[in-house]
Amino acid sequence: RFCGFEATIDGDIPVAAGMSSSSALVVLSALIFLAANRGDLHTSAEGRLELADLLAGAERYVGTQGGGMDQAISLMGRAGHAVKIDFFPLRIQTAPLPSDYTVVVADSTIKAAKSAEALDKYNRRPIECRLAAAILKKIFSERFGREVPISLLGDLKQEKLAVAEAEIWAIADGALHRQPYTLQEIAGVLGQSTEKTAALYCKRRDGSIFPEPAEGFKLHSRYRHVIEEGRRVEQSVLALERGDIPGFADLMNRSHQSCRDLYEISCPELDRLVEIARESGASGARLTGAGFGGCTVNLVANGKVETFIQRVGSSYYRETLGRRERDFGTLIFPCQASGGAAVFDGG
Repeated sequence: RFCGFEATIDGDIPVAAGMSSSSALVVLSALIFLAANRGDLHTSAEGRLELADLLAGAERYVGTQGGGMDQAISLMGRAGHAVKIDFFPLRIQTAPLPSDYTVVVADSTIKAAKSAEALDKYNRRPIECRLAAAILKKIFSERFGREVPISLLGDLKQEKLAVAEAEIWAIADGALHRQPYTLQEIAGVLGQSTEKTAALYCKRRDGSIFPEPAEGFKLHSRYRHVIEEGRRVEQSVLALERGDIPGFADLMNRSHQSCRDLYEISCPELDRLVEIARESGASGARLTGAGFGGCTVNLVANGKVETFIQRVGSSYYRETLGRRERDFGTLIFPCQASGGAAVFDGG
């Protein structure tokens, strides 16, 4: 029972597959609550953006330091379109998906759990990004003799810093060395104690301090991934608007490489699944979600979809994983972009 109503909730997304089913449930609960209480926050585009922002904050109470993309796309999706999502403030931009291609999702079957010790895998990356941003704020402020408004890596923009983009990248790339940092080294750069540094940048949701990794904090590689991935997103929108599908597919492939090598959120099974997907006819393939398991998304020409599914089923599920199902329809399936979640009046 929910808000005095009988409710049945069902779904066919594989469990712990990194396909945002938990965020979808949060969005569903909010829509049921609003409908039951005659709220209207979900009835306008502006209200839906506000709701998405609220729900992203609410979901962080489970302890995962995630963003708000899942909630935003659940509410703001548009049929036949990809959606570019920006933050601070939350806003969206749509780009048409090619009608002669299909997005095929493939489940690696490696569970992308987000609880217990798995939380630290997810939360380490945002912590490293915060530490990198703190160092860059210090370096840029000293360089220009003024406090620069950097709190996130996404603030490294010409319009934000009033500095030419080429100069921003040159300074930032030289400010972070390639070797991992110790917390003591980071504190030294920031001119404060290790205790203060940990309290400011390494705190978990429950108030405990994230421990320093044995190999150190990998600030440069995390910085590079975030900045380069941001550029790929912008380039992807332009490619879709131009109808440059080979260019868009190449960006997907480069994105997976960066997720694997710089952000380190892939795993051997995802890498193998991506490799098989490309061998089986996908123009572009990458992991999706927060990584460490879950699914890949694959861009496949409409005429190749059935052959693609058969080849991936044989090469990955049968040969690599040793599964014996005859039908892999619950593990690999074509998808289409649809409109966002909504309340329908059955009357």
